[in-house]
Amino acid sequence: MRHGTLLTSNATPARAAAELKSILGNHNSRLKSKATLIRLDSGSATFNRHVLLEQAKSRARVEVDILPLTNICVQGGYLRGHVKILVRNATYKEGSVFIAGGKIRVVGFESIGDKSHSIFYQCSALLASVTPNLEQLYASEPDVEGFMLASEGEHEFPFALYLSMSNDHGRAKGFLKNHPGIALNYIAIV
Repeated sequence: MRHGTLLTSNATPARAAAELKSILGNHNSRLKSKATLIRLDSGSATFNRHVLLEQAKSRARVEVDILPLTNICVQGGYLRGHVKILVRNATYKEGSVFIAGGKIRVVGFESIGDKSHSIFYQCSALLASVTPNLEQLYASEPDVEGFMLASEGEHEFPFALYLSMSNDHGRAKGFLKNHPGIALNYIAIV
């Protein structure tokens, strides 16, 4: 089964915290080796499978970075910047890379120390809707599932994500002065 998003929609607070911890990585924002997310297969709430995060592999084929133009943005405005996508050339043992869709997401979460994370805000959009010329990333037409052959090399695309004022996915809480062990954080994920 294909999943259209990295973070589970409408997840329980415990599951959302566990997923967030997996994608945040260590204190240098590097993913732990072999970091995974648990996915429930459709039709069975008892069968789980782990999905290995690409950048947690020792030699990731696809690396994605987000470079915001500023560290400040407001709800009702735009988060602007660039998305850098590196599709590493295949070795003789590796096959082609096929990709589809992609989203850009802003997640607001509060934390108490390193142990507790609670998501209070999310805003996301399909990458194709906030980025012009994304077709340069693809070397083929979509297959029946919408996947396209990725063009090897480094690609950079500007983006502008509107940070909705809607309360459907929470409300941004702004900035909290640094109190020992308590923090409000926002991350942008592609």
